[in-house]
Amino acid sequence: MTKFMVSSIGWIYLVIVLDWFTKKIVGRKISLRSRAAEWKEAVEMAIRREFPEDVRGMGLKLIRENGSQPRGASFVRDMVEFGIG
Repeated sequence: MTKFMVSSIGWIYLVIVLDWFTKKIVGRKISLRSRAAEWKEAVEMAIRREFPEDVRGMGLKLIRENGSQPRGASFVRDMVEFGIG
């Protein structure tokens, strides 16, 4: 996640889900807020695009590099439900 300032709007938050192997952006969400719901939408977009059948059992992991990620119980529970560690 990164954020940037737009003078006429305020802070804009951009969540990107990146395929670490190919470096391809597979999911994204831009919003005026950075909540677990926005992160979940970005992950869901990535899953729909890359794993239309199902993602469970694929051994996917969420990692972060010098950034933040939500740690809320609802987000963690959603990722477990998706089968993502």
